[in-house]
Amino acid sequence: MGARWDGRGVGAIGDLGTFSFQSSKNLNAGEGGMIITNDDELADRAWSLTNAGRIRGGEWYQHEVVGWNLRMTEFQAAVLLGQLTRLEEQMALRERNARLLAELLGDIPGVRVPRYDARVERHAWHLFLFMIDADIPGRPSKREICRMLNAEGIPAHEGYVPLNRNRAILEDIRKWTGESRTCACPVAEKACESEAFWLAQNVLLGDERDMHDIAAAVRKVITSFG
Repeated sequence: MGARWDGRGVGAIGDLGTFSFQSSKNLNAGEGGMIITNDDELADRAWSLTNAGRIRGGEWYQHEVVGWNLRMTEFQAAVLLGQLTRLEEQMALRERNARLLAELLGDIPGVRVPRYDARVERHAWHLFLFMIDADIPGRPSKREICRMLNAEGIPAHEGYVPLNRNRAILEDIRKWTGESRTCACPVAEKACESEAFWLAQNVLLGDERDMHDIAAAVRKVITSFG
């Protein structure tokens, strides 16, 4: 992996790209995903690994590597193709609602919202994240705040543990290297443990009134502290 140039002169950051179609994604087929590349050798390798180790152009039972049955079905592909017809409309709707929600939440003391970077041409808004300051007097735990928001009808989530503390990743690093490697990421750890809250992409498919309802619920919860 590494930065290189593809045949069209477009900057690429790696040799392979991946897309997830798991049920929570903007385009979803329930499960599965897609790998893209302009490298024929890598394409053949990926095809083989996801097709029980078969070889493209080979015999049906010609298995030359150990692979898995990860093949997308035609039904899943049809579901995805159908969603493509409304993709642009939904992308635009998420963008409008994300900007409105950021503006509304940004007016609430103690709430921080994402910054817009002029270099970003398009944001998928798979998640809308906002932060509630940990030092607000009387502020309860992150889990309790999520419970309070959920009680107001807002499907806020706590999110994940930071990757530097993910047990599966740390254990695989130990297996590959023979070393137990840990590192401190205090900003990410604080966000994950106490400050950051998630709203899934489907929330941004509501209307303007829904965005105002979310902001009103966050304000109500915060004013209840103490």
